[in-house]
Amino acid sequence: DEMCPYVTARSGSKKWTNKKLIIFTEWDDTKRYIKEQIEAAIEGSDDFENRIGVYHGPTSIKNREKIKKAFNSAPSDSPLRILICTDAAREGLNLQSQCYNLFHFDIPSNPSRMEQRNGRIDRKLQPADKVYCHYFLYNQRPEDKVLKTIAEKAERIVKELGSMSPIVESKIIKVMSGGINRG
Repeated sequence: DEMCPYVTARSGSKKWTNKKLIIFTEWDDTKRYIKEQIEAAIEGSDDFENRIGVYHGPTSIKNREKIKKAFNSAPSDSPLRILICTDAAREGLNLQSQCYNLFHFDIPSNPSRMEQRNGRIDRKLQPADKVYCHYFLYNQRPEDKVLKTIAEKAERIVKELGSMSPIVESKIIKVMSGGINRG
């Protein structure tokens, strides 16, 4: 039974590390699937029922604040380690105080949205020397070749210029606004 780096096996029981992570997806069905899969994988670990949080459109303002506070709390003060988010969390949310790992389960067609997601942990006052923003590519899907190129270009633009130029961003958005057709 191989565990993720967030849970370690000690003396036959599964113990959580202090690492936290964010997983972004655009779709509610995908959010539910991710949550179900992670719940199944962590069942039986210590305090597993309090390890996952969900931040999405229907989350009330009160619960959004509660989730944000728990996620930004020191690991010794809150059991929350995994935050699953839809794009409801992509703007105006500081989540960097305890987290430096973010996964894009899917990549939005608009590169600035991906940059905004990354901005939840890639911010001033981030205590870690490096932040890690990951995304998945599937070589068998033609769409991912286009998405890989968009992601690489967005990363290059941000690396070289510090942020996405509004002119470049608007051109990318215009090109991608029709979506990807298999036709």
